[in-house]
Amino acid sequence: MAKEKNIQVLAENFIEKRDDRSFKFLYERVKPGVLNHCYTILKDLELAEDAFLNAMSKVWQKIDQYDTSRGNFSTWCYNIARNESLLIKKNSKKFTPLVYESIELDGKDHDEFIPLSDITPEDIFSEPDWELKNSQGGFDDLYEEVV
Repeated sequence: MAKEKNIQVLAENFIEKRDDRSFKFLYERVKPGVLNHCYTILKDLELAEDAFLNAMSKVWQKIDQYDTSRGNFSTWCYNIARNESLLIKKNSKKFTPLVYESIELDGKDHDEFIPLSDITPEDIFSEPDWELKNSQGGFDDLYEEVV
């Protein structure tokens, strides 16, 4: 088989033959683009390679689900790769969830996202630092009644 460059033709050939050789040609042809697609989502080459390999494994296993009337093979393959990348990102230890916090600096409110890993149990369960005083310097009546 000559070096075919069209992904759709390679995919149709793989669907027809279902052999290692036709899959290898398809794999080699889609690898640069799909791997780059995974990398743009994960920003980590090792994780991107994992996502790519998972995606190609699913392509091999689920090729029967591909329907040529619904779109190009490359679109189907890229969607699988995107889903695998997002799944890895969600489950990865390198993925850091952020907590939204509004803080006041120099009399102005600033909003920021703080990595959840930077928050300690002491931060969550400690008493607030602010004072409950009114504009005259005394405590509010409501606060005095509670105390």
